[in-house]
Amino acid sequence: MKKVIFIGGKGLSTQVATWMLLEKNKYKIIGLYDDYKSSTMLKNLGKIRDLKYKKNIIYILAIGDPFLRKRIYLNLKKKFPKIIFSNYVHPSDLIYNKKKLLNNKGLIIGPN
Repeated sequence: MKKVIFIGGKGLSTQVATWMLLEKNKYKIIGLYDDYKSSTMLKNLGKIRDLKYKKNIIYILAIGDPFLRKRIYLNLKKKFPKIIFSNYVHPSDLIYNKKKLLNNKGLIIGPN
């Protein structure tokens, strides 16, 4: 079972967590880091600046605002050069060139 931590606690993290939980026994969601108190089903692990990098954890950058997402991405990569933001592709998706697309990091692709 893959362990997952979300960064960002608004609707996108809740939606992706719901999709992941529907994939039985594939993911174990540890919680999320968010700078704001969010009413979500996920355990709040603290503010984003409190994040502690751990190996063997899947980090999902679930922030919808592209400018804020980029800023947080760059700050975390500077602080933790080895951190990798994983892709999530919903199992119902039919993607033409999946291999090329998934060379990117941090993609979230929802259901068709």
